[in-house]
Amino acid sequence: MLFLTILLQASTCTTIGQTTRCTSAPAAPAGPITYDTGSGLDGDALQSLGANIRAKKARGRQKKVGKMIAAGDCQGAVAYALDKGDLALADYARSYCSR
Repeated sequence: MLFLTILLQASTCTTIGQTTRCTSAPAAPAGPITYDTGSGLDGDALQSLGANIRAKKARGRQKKVGKMIAAGDCQGAVAYALDKGDLALADYARSYCSR
């Protein structure tokens, strides 16, 4: 279970001419404010989340390369895939365009 503690601060600023000075001091809350996400995130859940994000980005790259190939920009598609570090996608674009 993930708990977050929020600390509140009070700031006071004074401006004299073109000079502004601010001071901050912790406010005195009645007690710490905690927020329980209730998500139960653990290492496996975070790895799964990371894998989902990487898969979504890969699909976006595949879509962009597909559009570039459809528009006849094979060199640009290969260059884009290589720039993004997706060697498999670059190889696919290269082989598709050489047909």
